[in-house]
Amino acid sequence: MKKNTVYLQASRQQGRTLLELMISITIGLVVLGAVSVVYLATTATSRQSLSTSRMSEDAAIIMNMLGNNLRMAGYSTPRTLVSMGSALVAGRKVSIPDRNFTGYAIRGCDFGFSSAVTTTTTFENLACSTTEGLPAAFAVRYEGDVFNTFPVNKGSSNVDGDPSDCLSAGIEKDDPLKGAASSDYMPGTFYPQVEARFSIATSASNGTLELYCAGSGGAGNRFTRQPLMQFVESMVINYGIADDSISGNVVR
Repeated sequence: MKKNTVYLQASRQQGRTLLELMISITIGLVVLGAVSVVYLATTATSRQSLSTSRMSEDAAIIMNMLGNNLRMAGYSTPRTLVSMGSALVAGRKVSIPDRNFTGYAIRGCDFGFSSAVTTTTTFENLACSTTEGLPAAFAVRYEGDVFNTFPVNKGSSNVDGDPSDCLSAGIEKDDPLKGAASSDYMPGTFYPQVEARFSIATSASNGTLELYCAGSGGAGNRFTRQPLMQFVESMVINYGIADDSISGNVVR
């Protein structure tokens, strides 16, 4: 009599070897590393692009402001329909003013101002520093109106508003304490004179170099300089020399 024999065959196990696992992990790490490198590079490029764009925009704003003030230097609306005349006074030829402002229009220093840019220092008394390597500075003056400046202080009693300085502080037409100056054309009368003093200084709040401006407008705080733009480390001015005082053709 035969006995039935039962053979129990173990099922074949399915799985991965340790070598395959290590290869998979290595490939995954390589892919993850490549993705991380691309991400970091893209982020850095984006940050650099944004910084460059911001710097270009800030520079364009500041250059536009400086350019506008420089172009306006010495401007004053003619008060007569004839050219500026002259007369002999005590044997000397003296020009007869035909406008409110006929004084010096710009004062620049290669290494900045040595005197404080405050109300205690007048335009004529601004002294230049002799310490080489410091940023340049300059000041400009011109007759202001609501067309060559941004008008402020508009109201029912002052429809057109007042001219303003580089800090948007109003300059009242008849108040010497708020920016008005005595007219050269008609002594005893006043006109709004815009004066802007641009310089580089270290900020007391954050310790970075910034572009500052002190303006002639406002009451009680005239020529109190305020920052215009952060991270402006230096300012260099090149001067063009004209062949005469009339044509203005720059020869060198």
